[in-house]
Amino acid sequence: GDEFTAGALVLTLFVIGKSVVAFSGPSNDLLMMTDHQYAVMINHWAFGVVNVVLNYFLIIELGFIGAAISTAAVLAVLNIVRVLEVWYFEGMIPYSRRLWKPITAALVTLGVMYGASLALSGLPLLVVGSAIGGIVYLSVLYLLGIEQRDKQMVEDYYSVLS
Repeated sequence: GDEFTAGALVLTLFVIGKSVVAFSGPSNDLLMMTDHQYAVMINHWAFGVVNVVLNYFLIIELGFIGAAISTAAVLAVLNIVRVLEVWYFEGMIPYSRRLWKPITAALVTLGVMYGASLALSGLPLLVVGSAIGGIVYLSVLYLLGIEQRDKQMVEDYYSVLS
């Protein structure tokens, strides 16, 4: 129904915001553990105020979609700031070159899933799209080469099970 399709944009914005949070890794915890708790406190206060102000204006203009835009934008910028703070304070960058493989696989999968959403809808999209998405992601990862550390982790996992 219409109420579900209206919520799709809100869900998409939420996923984008949370993806940036996931991509930033444990930056917030790292700041806390390296004696930069006051930077974390200032981040929370400043971005909390920005979120309230943006929510006020965007909800008036766009309704609940405005709230989703505000919250996703604040989450994204806050976590980018955290990564920059970890780099500035500690000289650490939470990314390595090995990260390009799963990102590439995710982008290819995103394209395939978008194509599937144009061809299918409803329950068939859920079932077929999920299967295709998983297969495409794992196939692209395999084609790009699996890291030795990942192979070791799988071997350790199976040795614990047996």
